[in-house]
Amino acid sequence: MELAGTWIGYYEYGAGYVLPQFGERVKTTFHISGTPDDFEGFSEEDQSNELAVPHKGTLKGFCADGQISFVLTYPVKSSFEDSNSTELSEKKGKQETFYDGYVDEENNAIYGSWAIIDSFKNDQGVMQEFTVEGTWLLRKVEV
Repeated sequence: MELAGTWIGYYEYGAGYVLPQFGERVKTTFHISGTPDDFEGFSEEDQSNELAVPHKGTLKGFCADGQISFVLTYPVKSSFEDSNSTELSEKKGKQETFYDGYVDEENNAIYGSWAIIDSFKNDQGVMQEFTVEGTWLLRKVEV
């Protein structure tokens, strides 16, 4: 399948999130160039949703044997102020989101799961790792 082009869809917040974030969808557009063996591009999110990241992300990845894998990197780290908040705050550093999934040529789509792996210092000053994850679906826009 030719990956180069514009893809529109969403990502959804899943494991590691609590209500009201859990299950929320954010509309996103990916612009991809290159070949399935080595592609890159950028993403834009629908800013009408308070969960959307207000920055373009850059992506780099590959596709082989019907599977797709890429990393989406944002120029800042975004996180919720606390577990009851729906407002994102920004911190220094880059945030990487790992996308893995499948190519569905019949439906002109790609879909799968995403994960963010990060760490924080707990109340005892010990670094702890945590993962949040969700699902995503993109369909290619025909021109």
